[in-house]
Amino acid sequence: MENMKTKISIALSIVLLFTGVLAWRHFSKPVETGLPSEVVNEINGYFKEAKDGSPDAQFKVGTLYEDGKQLKQDFPSAALWYRKAAKQGHLEAQEKLASILYNGKGTPVNYAEARIWYTKAAEQGSLNAQLKIGLMFKEGQGVQVDFKEAKKWYDLAAEQDSPEAIKELDALINKMRKQEQEEFERQYQERG
Repeated sequence: MENMKTKISIALSIVLLFTGVLAWRHFSKPVETGLPSEVVNEINGYFKEAKDGSPDAQFKVGTLYEDGKQLKQDFPSAALWYRKAAKQGHLEAQEKLASILYNGKGTPVNYAEARIWYTKAAEQGSLNAQLKIGLMFKEGQGVQVDFKEAKKWYDLAAEQDSPEAIKELDALINKMRKQEQEEFERQYQERG
């Protein structure tokens, strides 16, 4: 029995050590060597502010991980920091997190969660997010195909004078008309 307690204690210690290492990875300052000291100090400052809860600093840390120029590129860590900022309403973090989830960068593609974050950004007026949600509803990415919902988001984007939104809206309206015409013809033939 004593031997079993010792084994359990050792196993638990290993698990706790491993968990601590993983947590430290996300909260440490893994600054690449060879950077000027003022850059290292600036990055360390972002980490400190991010850990203290600043959404702007959390977004910056996420960007550092995503672009891989001053820190080793690490999409899961970028997503972790973007998520912290996004939960606080940071528009750019919401877009970046949604993009990582939508494109499956360092994580499996997750259209459902990407749509949630794109929607939050779109509701704050993000043109890119409005276009992406329109596309998701038009193509059925993580949602049922819904041309009316797609049109709603393209309309919002078009209100910002987006040539892309206007083009997408025009194509969608033509597609909706074609679908309505096909439905009309089908019903007409059924009546015989």
